[in-house]
Amino acid sequence: MDNNHCCACGIGECMGHWFFKTADKMVVCSNCLLKIQTVLGKAFKMTLTDKEEKAFAKSHTSDYFIENVKGIESITDLKDGLSFVVNYEKKTILCNCRKQGNPLAGNAVHRFDQIIKYENGQNTYEVQKGNAGHPIMRAIVGNAIAGPAGAVVGAMTRKDTRRTETRQGEYYINLYFQEDDGSVSIASKLFGQDGVNQNASMEYAKFEAFIKKVFTVEEEPNDAAPAPSNPIPAADEIKKFKELLDMGAITQEEYDAKKKQLLGL
Repeated sequence: MDNNHCCACGIGECMGHWFFKTADKMVVCSNCLLKIQTVLGKAFKMTLTDKEEKAFAKSHTSDYFIENVKGIESITDLKDGLSFVVNYEKKTILCNCRKQGNPLAGNAVHRFDQIIKYENGQNTYEVQKGNAGHPIMRAIVGNAIAGPAGAVVGAMTRKDTRRTETRQGEYYINLYFQEDDGSVSIASKLFGQDGVNQNASMEYAKFEAFIKKVFTVEEEPNDAAPAPSNPIPAADEIKKFKELLDMGAITQEEYDAKKKQLLGL
């Protein structure tokens, strides 16, 4: 891999990502460094000079990045710099934003068990249409048609065309996280609205599908054998076998073996 492409994912320099030098003189892209943060379980401190990213890349070889970003999924909107990165093996999610003014400030890694909920949809807003009519103009028209009396009637019968219309606004996705200190943080992504951003609904659908997948991941299967629905206490079972021993129905060896089995010895 040459220095014009990320050593881990192969993406080229022209694709809108930053590149950082690795310890073995290769380069790793900013998106793969986001993925690495889900492995570490913590986010780099965001600065204008990307100080932590540069230092981390320089202290690790390309092999480290190639090995550790496998299977980690991400989605990025290059227009506003916001990324979601999901590590299903570590069960961590990173929300990243570099653009000032975005509702999501900074960089944060959370565990799946810290996710409270997510909301998505389309905002609505109301606009006022029409007008209240103009009594003076109605009076002038009424006077021209029917004289002074028409002017009075015209002024009193001005037409009010005001109405309220509900319109569809921006698409949005909100992720709520429970922080370890008990506080709640929100990661928000806005996509614009139809008619203003021609790709709004398409970008929204892509991010929505990506986030929904996190909530549909099945838990690890439990290999432990299920406990019996009506377990019989070991002491009662032992008592029954002791009675059989006393009756001569079983031998001492059979009794001892069953007792050990019931006691898990």
